[in-house]
Amino acid sequence: MPSLATHIPNRRRLDACDWSSYDTLYLGEPSCPLYPENFGRHLDELAAGVELVKRWGKRAVLSSYAVPRNEDLPWMRDLLGGAIERRLPLDGIEVHSLGVLVILQELSSPWPVTIGVGGNLYTVATARLLTEYGVVAGFPNPEVGLTEIEELVRDGGLELILQVHGKIPLGFSDLCFVVDYQKQVGTCEEVCFADHWLTRDGWTLKNIGRIVLSGKELCMIEHLPDLLEAGHRQFYIWTFAESPEYVAALGAVYREALDEAAGGGEYRVRPEWVETIRDFAPVGLCNGFYFSTAGQSYVGALEEESTEEAPVG
Repeated sequence: MPSLATHIPNRRRLDACDWSSYDTLYLGEPSCPLYPENFGRHLDELAAGVELVKRWGKRAVLSSYAVPRNEDLPWMRDLLGGAIERRLPLDGIEVHSLGVLVILQELSSPWPVTIGVGGNLYTVATARLLTEYGVVAGFPNPEVGLTEIEELVRDGGLELILQVHGKIPLGFSDLCFVVDYQKQVGTCEEVCFADHWLTRDGWTLKNIGRIVLSGKELCMIEHLPDLLEAGHRQFYIWTFAESPEYVAALGAVYREALDEAAGGGEYRVRPEWVETIRDFAPVGLCNGFYFSTAGQSYVGALEEESTEEAPVG
């Protein structure tokens, strides 16, 4: 059966949202180690989060810091080593840095490794190299199209996790644009969840401190049967810096859609799915780079205003 995943930065977020539609929860905010009570920085917080997620019967994956500098590697080694010593029942670790992969090898980590979206997974050669460091799965770079993804799966030796909804992460920085540049006051959590939009000549981006995101929502609900037919089973929704209502509503839509698409019958996009998707897409929808476009266009019936059921496949 298809699996649905997302990221959770800390315990407060874990408690505040309904994660019932998700199968795998990546614990940690990978762009900022300063994020309050970040699962990816604080071992005790991570241990408590893993315990709760496993109690729910879900997979728990540690999401590590995506853009470490030399001064970050000691505390990252301590965190990873501590998780190993405490034998946390993790189902895997997500990393974005080759240096962190080396640390995991040195520590004899027992967990399978996923390369994160910041790991620049573009080519088959990269995928093959990553397998030598214990990587078994990965998020392709958002700019990689479906044809290239097919090549990565066929020749790269990795299982790929495909984002099917949410804003597209376009770049990570180790400096916070909002705090350092705008000198905005408030806690990190308040800053990350505030709306900071960058607009110019009809296109829009969103900034959440250390990550630049697309303004439009990546939406692949019409194309789920094709993704399943191509053999993909691991899917992902970007929910960071979104409301609890977003987390629950989009999770429920894609859980139903994936189950229906995998059921073997005629797949139809339901009007209530369309209504929910549009309610949470103030800037509009796109298919990202999957169809070899520049990330702004949308292929499918949802670009129309009709709320009638749209047959797909």
